[in-house]
Amino acid sequence: MSPQFTKKQHIHTRYCIDKFAISSFVEVQIITAQCTKKLKAKNPIFCGSRLWDERTEKSSQCIEKAFHHEIDNAICGLGKPRNHQAISDYHLLWWSRHYYRHNPNQDQRVPDTSNDSLSIQSEINLESNGYMFVNDGIMPARFLTSVMLWGFRRSNMHRYEGLQWGLVESYDGEFIVADCYQDVLFMPISPTKAFIANDHDGIVTKENVVQLNRLSVSVSAQYYFSSNLGHCPI
Repeated sequence: MSPQFTKKQHIHTRYCIDKFAISSFVEVQIITAQCTKKLKAKNPIFCGSRLWDERTEKSSQCIEKAFHHEIDNAICGLGKPRNHQAISDYHLLWWSRHYYRHNPNQDQRVPDTSNDSLSIQSEINLESNGYMFVNDGIMPARFLTSVMLWGFRRSNMHRYEGLQWGLVESYDGEFIVADCYQDVLFMPISPTKAFIANDHDGIVTKENVVQLNRLSVSVSAQYYFSSNLGHCPI
């Protein structure tokens, strides 16, 4: 039986998006279309279509799972010990994926390579075993993106050295989530909780929530979302 590759690859994980879901739906403001929709986390707006290869997909799962553990730990309450490196690793993973979703590579002709054709089964066998390939002299874009994702993360790791993440909670208003925060060191993890770098755990005021939500809107490229945007003061 042929292996099943992940075709719809989440930029921000489904697990994270679902933390904001009500009856499986989040409320999404689509900036480009100037409309609001209720969508499930599996909606294509949250995904790329085979942007990176299967080896990269699988190797990223350890970063995702470590971050998901930190989310679950943080949702239980303020003041708990946390793995700051796991949070930083995920923030950078999300940023790198978002970057190449909006700056996609194209299939590339590779000079001085064989023009022999590979069968579909040969392609599957090679990729499932962690290999890249050139078919008819063409390297698929997902392999180039996989290399560039690694390079992007490596060149930006210095931004996170020694970073400590605080957990803030709102009792008056809910958080908006951007489609990515790029180099902004902030990440909502539930409607009322968020990680913020170089800050202490604590309660934020409604005015703070307004400022953070405006920040989330300002850095969003395609969309932003929450459980209920009507509960998010801006």
